This record gives sequence, structure tokens and C-alpha cells, in this order.
Amino acid sequence: MTIRIKKEDIVWFFSFLLLGVLCLYRTKYVYGSFLSVLNIIDPIAFIWSIGLYIRHKMYKVKGLWIMTLMPLWFTLTTIINNADIKECTIMSYKMLATVYIVYYLLMHNRDRTLRWLARFWTLVIMTEAFSCVTKCFGKNPVYINEYNFFLGMRVTIDQYIIYALFFNIMAVYVGGLADRIWFVLCIGSGVYFVIEQWVSTSILGMMVFFIIITGSLFFRSDKFFRYLAIGLLLFSVLFYFIQNYAGLQFIVENLLKKDLTFSGRTEIWTWVLKNIKGLHWVIGYGDIEQMSIPHWFSYTTHPHSNYLETLYKYGAVGLVMYLWMFKNMLQKIRYITSRKVRFYVIGSLAATMLMCIVSKNFWFMSAQIYYVVVMYGCEFTSADKTLNNNQVESDEEYQNNNSIRQL
Repeated sequence: MTIRIKKEDIVWFFSFLLLGVLCLYRTKYVYGSFLSVLNIIDPIAFIWSIGLYIRHKMYKVKGLWIMTLMPLWFTLTTIINNADIKECTIMSYKMLATVYIVYYLLMHNRDRTLRWLARFWTLVIMTEAFSCVTKCFGKNPVYINEYNFFLGMRVTIDQYIIYALFFNIMAVYVGGLADRIWFVLCIGSGVYFVIEQWVSTSILGMMVFFIIITGSLFFRSDKFFRYLAIGLLLFSVLFYFIQNYAGLQFIVENLLKKDLTFSGRTEIWTWVLKNIKGLHWVIGYGDIEQMSIPHWFSYTTHPHSNYLETLYKYGAVGLVMYLWMFKNMLQKIRYITSRKVRFYVIGSLAATMLMCIVSKNFWFMSAQIYYVVVMYGCEFTSADKTLNNNQVESDEEYQNNNSIRQL
């Protein structure tokens, strides 16, 4: 009996391997000399992704345009401001490579991609939890009161916890018992880590995520959750202006164990807004790797808010692009025919947008993967479940088929 391996499957597995390397958070204190090997693979992954981009005509996919324009604008404004061009270039081509590779993986085999993404991020979280229990990476040489973890600092988990949970739930939706076991491992490791280390932003995001998903089991009206999600976001946007509200005080001080400035974040935000001058409101200051923002305990290196960081670094133009990405995902929710999947997206998106107010969890590859999965991996029909059709529809096919469904 001969085993035949299709050429496309080899391409798929190699692409996923490159994606895994792109996603690993890099710190020399953990990886040591092996870090240079990982850095060499990154440009190879980018070149590979460009080949996939051209071969599969991804330039025709409208939903990917914004993910292509953003890194290009980031690089341009960094050059204009003579900022950290090297770091911006690395971030930009890794973003592009991640988006193009994930789109290809989904196009080739959606179900397999969702399941492997879930397992990859579960292994990351389990390793993070293991490093927390054993403290095997020793003390952090920069923050001497903290230990090293697999992905560096304890707050790094903000960058992928919600996405990992979402990928796992989607894997359970298309998979079987094995995927449920991986989901339990993801939940257990993630909850243990964020509570043991008390990572308040991750706790807040997970609460919103599961409140919306659990609530969907009891409330059948989609409008109720639409208004709930909008209310949560509006409440969060107004956070800076309603710090003395009693309900907010309970959530922040008692539940999340923070002061009402959220560990000085509101002070940082005020400084950032006061220090944007003139034309920089439009084009920003470029990719400044190390900022010096006065903080109540000394200085901090970034605004602790994705929205403000985008505005400061890339100006109003960059912020509009950033919000346009969220607009695309919010618009996509309307066309998801599976009610369960629709609420998986609503819960994860609400949690993400909330966490982005007080943390830096977008400029990482897990978020780029999340965008592509929401846009092109969440449309399930009865035919998919019956025939196990793993092909994802293109934008034009999707719009045409959706028009037929509505008729």
C-alpha cells in the first residue's frame, strides 16, 4: 500500500510551519543564540508569502486590501519621520506574511487550518503556564521583581489569549472529541496563568468573551447582544471621563484590583494627547520603538492603548485604517449564517476592542491571523457540515451566494 502525499498538502504544511515561526514572540533571555535562526526564517516566510499572494491572486480579495495598506503606510510615515525604520520594516513584512499565509491555508483547507491554529496556540499557552509553575527561565533581568516566562513578560498573554480561545472554539465547532480536549487544555492553562499572575486586562477580556457567548444560550434575540456589545464598547470609550462612576469603581478596584487610573493609564493617555503636535495629528511620528512617557512609578515606553498608540505613531490616517479593519469584521458578522459562530465572533471581537483600549495587543501576529479567520473562515452552511467542504468562498463568490440565500 503506497501513501500518496499531494503537492498542495506539502505546501500547506510548510506554510503552516513558517506561520508558527512568525508568531513566536522573541526574547533573547529565553531563546538565546537560537534567536538568530528564527530571525533568518522571517524574511524567507515573507518571500514565500509573496509567492502565494501572486499565485492565488490575493490582490483581488478586497478584505485583504486594508491589511496590505496598513503596513505600507506604517513604513512610509516612519521613513518621513526618520524613526526606527528597521523595526518598522520587520513588523510590516511579518504582518503581510502572516495575513497572506493564513489566507492561503484557509483557502486550501479551512477545517484543518482552524484545528491546527487552535492546537498551536494551546501549546503556546500551556508552555507559558508551565514556565509560570516551574519558573524554569529564571528572573527577568529587566524587571528584577518578575520571573521570565516562555513568551517574555507576564502581560504578553494579552496579545493572544482571546484569539487562542476563539480559535479553539472554532476548532470544536468543526471537529470532534480531540478538539474538545485541546479546548479544555487551553482554558485551563490560560485561566490558571492570568489568575495566578493576575493579568487584569486578560481577565477583563475573558469575562466579556464568555459573558456574551454564555448569554447567547439564554437570550435568543441577536439585537440584545448587539446592543450589549455596543454598550460595553461605549462604556469603555468613556472610561477616561467617568472614572468616579460607582459601577466602574467596583469593577476596577475590587474585581481587577487596580486604582481608578488603571495603574496610571489615564495619566499616560493625557500625556500622549498633549504631545501630538501640528501635522503629526495626520501622519504621526512613525514607529518609535522606545518612548519616554512620564508615569507615576517612573517612565513607560508605549501609550498602553492600541488606539492611542496608532494615533501617535501613524496619525489620523493610520487610525482610520485601523478602525476600518474593525469595521470590516463588524460588517462580516451580518453575513455569518451560523448563529453560534456569529456569537463566537461577537464575543471575541468585543473582548478584543475592549482590551485594545488599555493594552497593546494588536501589533502581533495572532491578531493578524484573527482578522483573516473572521473574514474568511467563519462562514458555515449545512452543506459544509454534511459534505465537509473545506473550501472558503472568495469575496465575489460570497456576495453572489449570499444574494442567492436571501432570495
